[in-house]
Amino acid sequence: MATTNPAQQMTHDIHALQSRVGDLQDRVRLNDALGAISDLNTTVTGLPQRITALRTRGYVFEKDMEPQAQAMIASWALLYPNLQTQINQQTGMLIGSLRPIEMQMPQLTALAASPAAAGGLLGTVQSSVSMLEDKISAAEKTVSGMYDQFGDQVTHFKDHLDEIEYMVKDSGAETIVCQDTNFCYVKEIFQKTGLKRAIVTNLADLLPTWKKGLGVLFDRIPGGKVDKDNRQQVDQAIHRVVRVHYKDCPPTWKEVKRMIAEDEGAFVQRLK
Repeated sequence: MATTNPAQQMTHDIHALQSRVGDLQDRVRLNDALGAISDLNTTVTGLPQRITALRTRGYVFEKDMEPQAQAMIASWALLYPNLQTQINQQTGMLIGSLRPIEMQMPQLTALAASPAAAGGLLGTVQSSVSMLEDKISAAEKTVSGMYDQFGDQVTHFKDHLDEIEYMVKDSGAETIVCQDTNFCYVKEIFQKTGLKRAIVTNLADLLPTWKKGLGVLFDRIPGGKVDKDNRQQVDQAIHRVVRVHYKDCPPTWKEVKRMIAEDEGAFVQRLK
């Protein structure tokens, strides 16, 4: 096994240290933090446009999305200048700490052929580099700690918009199931989407007959207005699928339950 002589080892150690110093020259400017903040700024300022695009495509639900987006923009308008100030302060101190290291590196390189003379300076510079690396990590945590909670809120809201965008643009859905209390919204967007049919339900549909009767009697069941023609079209389509005479409801719904339990996907496809 080849033995590395002291001069070769010193050269190797100096090269490794030069690589660390090169990384520091990028990190002292907190470029990672700046990139994350820039991405967050783009996301926040783009929220209204994304919501407008969803509305244009017919998504009329969740009327509170616009106020939520405006509240985030207002919060960001207060937070963003503080982040910039903090980064400027931190980078100024970090760059100042890097300069002595950069000045010592040429001296260290010149002594590479003399390990005995270079050893002391190598240890000093290595220690300075390690301390600066720790300072940078601490600065990054300080900056991220200023907006972490806000960033989580924005990410959660953005993810929700992503889901809605998929639903209205990419899912290819042709059938929507909604409660009668929301049917007015569905009717408003119906012609603007790829939807072909709506299945309207009521909260009472989940109740046993006697509970449903009491709910109706005491007017405790919320309801909405559904066009008679639309409801009739859906009823007729379901009766055709289950091959039961129209308006013969008990056997129809019994067969619907059986078919859904057997293969819900196939049942939906037959409705199409």
